[in-house]
Amino acid sequence: MFSDADQGAEVSSILFTLAQNGKLNGLYEIEYLWAVLDRIPSCGSEDDWKALLPWNIDLSDMVQKRALPAAAESDPESL
Repeated sequence: MFSDADQGAEVSSILFTLAQNGKLNGLYEIEYLWAVLDRIPSCGSEDDWKALLPWNIDLSDMVQKRALPAAAESDPESL
């Protein structure tokens, strides 16, 4: 309904399904999505992919990763 193309609707449905599965498993949806997107490039085996499932994922390192941008200083030359 809100996508201009079929491909956009498909991507949206995947994203919303991931978020809702995280929520149904007691996870904060945004944190779960960030963790999945962060770890996808390093997935090489079936076990790596299974580790991303909401009932298997370990989000303990996401607290540290979330703090990194907040602790970063802005570049004075870019202002």
